Amino acid sequence: MDIGTYELLVTDALGCELLVTPIEVLLDRRVIIPNVFTPNGDGMNDTFEMINIDDGNTQVVVNNRWGKTVFESDNYGRDAFWSGGDTPDGLYFYKVESNGEVYTGWVEIIRGNTP
Repeated sequence: MDIGTYELLVTDALGCELLVTPIEVLLDRRVIIPNVFTPNGDGMNDTFEMINIDDGNTQVVVNNRWGKTVFESDNYGRDAFWSGGDTPDGLYFYKVESNGEVYTGWVEIIRGNTP
């Protein structure tokens, strides 16, 4: 559903109708950063993709649990996303700078069985 104002027509099992208006659908601008991805080559959830970041103008640094940087980008999202590379399954810690905000947290890689 696109952003905008809508009318909603609800009909029950007896055929009674109720028109609800206006229903306003707003654009969600919250940054959403997943806490798991599964780079197993099945074409689903194979990369660490974030929603509502400033595409191509976002800095990302990912460290392992010992503080070693395993991935970094100053242009995240424009050309590529982190696919986990050859890092083993487990927890990694990120710092993301986008739209003047800084986000920190963890992400888990779970490859499991490849298709």
